[in-house]
Amino acid sequence: MRKIPAMYNRLLSLCRRACAALSFALLSLPFASFFLLTTGVAIAEPLQAEVGTGRAALPLSLEDCISVAMKNNLDIGVENYVPAISDADVQTQKGLFDPHIFFNATYINRVDPLSANVSVSAGGLTSVKTEQWLLSGGLTGAIATGLAYEASISSEHTPFSTITDFFEANGEQRFTTALTVTQPLLKNFGVDVNTTGIRAAEKTREASVYELELTILTTLFDVESAYWELVFARENLQAKMRSLELAQNLLDENRIRLEVGVIPPLAVLQSETGVAVREEEVIVARSQVEDAEDQLIRVTNLLPDKFIWDLEIVPTDSPVVLPPQEYVEGREITAALTKRPELKQLLKQQEAAELNVRFTKNQLLPALDLNASIGLMGLDDGFDSSVFSLASLGLPLPPPPHKGIDPATDDLFSGDHLQWVLGFTFELPWGTHFERGQYKSANLQVSQIDASIRNLRQVIIQDARNALRGVGTNWERVQATRDITQFRRESLLAEKKKFEVGVSTAHDVLQFEDELAAAEADELRATVDYVLSQTNLLRATGTLLEARNVRLAVNP
Repeated sequence: MRKIPAMYNRLLSLCRRACAALSFALLSLPFASFFLLTTGVAIAEPLQAEVGTGRAALPLSLEDCISVAMKNNLDIGVENYVPAISDADVQTQKGLFDPHIFFNATYINRVDPLSANVSVSAGGLTSVKTEQWLLSGGLTGAIATGLAYEASISSEHTPFSTITDFFEANGEQRFTTALTVTQPLLKNFGVDVNTTGIRAAEKTREASVYELELTILTTLFDVESAYWELVFARENLQAKMRSLELAQNLLDENRIRLEVGVIPPLAVLQSETGVAVREEEVIVARSQVEDAEDQLIRVTNLLPDKFIWDLEIVPTDSPVVLPPQEYVEGREITAALTKRPELKQLLKQQEAAELNVRFTKNQLLPALDLNASIGLMGLDDGFDSSVFSLASLGLPLPPPPHKGIDPATDDLFSGDHLQWVLGFTFELPWGTHFERGQYKSANLQVSQIDASIRNLRQVIIQDARNALRGVGTNWERVQATRDITQFRRESLLAEKKKFEVGVSTAHDVLQFEDELAAAEADELRATVDYVLSQTNLLRATGTLLEARNVRLAVNP
């Protein structure tokens, strides 16, 4: 009867050795996968095989995700319209100096009554009927100095009038040309004042480009963060699955030991509890993987036309963990203050606001305008002196009509009827509340932007310093967690040996397995955080786009 337990003991010893060898092989898997993780070797198919869920798998590198995001990200797509809209605003402001051609045609047919006295003097006429054609056209516009101009030509043709009919004349034709200019001398004078709208729109456009750059920078950082978080989630799931497998192996061993009577039922119950706890951890870890996949799909807009994201993303890149380079804090902060797009955007907005200050200051001046006009006039009255002799009235006869294209045109170009006008217009408002209010508001806006710039500089300096510390801190975490993982692994092996000889319990072994799983998760978390901290430093210094070879292209 005593030989049978001895045989069982030898069998159990062989099982323990086999389980120990299997446990060591399983425990060595995290070392192998982590070595690949830290040396930058891509892992694609093994991840897909271990974490596969039956969904369609799509292997993606970080470069693939960045490329897709730059094309499909909706935040970038929305922000990309802003520079184009600003371009249109610049064209609108330039259009204020475009010349305009005008033309007007009017036909008049009117009857004017005459008073009794005039009727008697006019030989009994009671009214005057007039038929006229009025044609005018020309060019009008303004230039950057504030000068407004109008060049016009008009024609007044009277084919019939009671008066001309009374004298048996042939009607009247009148041509008039004029060039009129108005030049402000105080208010609205000068190129700087009158081109304020154009230059402010150009500054706004430049600011919108920096705003787009900021959106791209933020999106790029979000893509990299989402990618490495997915890598972490998948590796964490694998670690949880390995921990579950170790707990299941311990449960199987303890059931054998219970059958041979070397352990109490409580040890099996503790092992079963350990398996259940780890099953729950696997469920949570798998959900975290799917959450990370959704986040990556969203920031890249990977599936723009689908509402069901039933896709397993398999990252093909692994984080490369190398010692950080030597950073000089002053140099990194200087780079951040020089290249951060949100600061450059504010500086452009400040320049636009300063332009508005100069414009509103000019509007405080009174209006003093120089007005000038010069023109020619030509007339053809179609009068026939043979019908009504002016000599009978003792008046000289008019000269014979011109012989040319048209009598009125000949008269126009003869220069005999030159007209010119020169004058000034002065206007001083009784009160300047509106203008002073505009000027005060413009100054306050400049002061507000200046305060925002000073505040943003402080934020950028703090951000850069935090990013620098993050790189150093996370590198130290990587080294520390490596050592902790190694210690936990050795402690677990020692505890298993104690358990095999009966000086430890299943509860103790499970506790050491928990500590190893936590150490592996901490090591993986530190690794991903270290990679993200390097990316965050590039973001904080405004050099992430340059480092990832992303060039800003603004649609016209």
